[in-house]
Amino acid sequence: MFVALGLCAATPALSQDDVWSVSPELAAATSLWLSGDDTAKAIWDIGTLAVEGELPARYLVRAIYYNFVPLDFPELDPEGRSALFPADPDAGRFFRPYPIDSESVPAQAARAV
Repeated sequence: MFVALGLCAATPALSQDDVWSVSPELAAATSLWLSGDDTAKAIWDIGTLAVEGELPARYLVRAIYYNFVPLDFPELDPEGRSALFPADPDAGRFFRPYPIDSESVPAQAARAV
């Protein structure tokens, strides 16, 4: 147990503020999405921020893709739903919305030790 605590202490501290800070662009895109005025544009904008690496945007895209897109766009098949989001070079061959690096999230990084 003491060894594990020592390893955790040796791990560089990741600031919760740095990891979870929300950019003004993400706040604006999220407000647009929640308003329902232009859902497709808002989803695209949030996806763009996710591709650029904004962690809160990556989590939000995953929630939107799996929980809201089927409700907002019931006429779309999975390929059509995926087309609502910008391509992510980290996603691989099949669309998996924006993989999340577990080492970039303090709680997950601490568990990995």
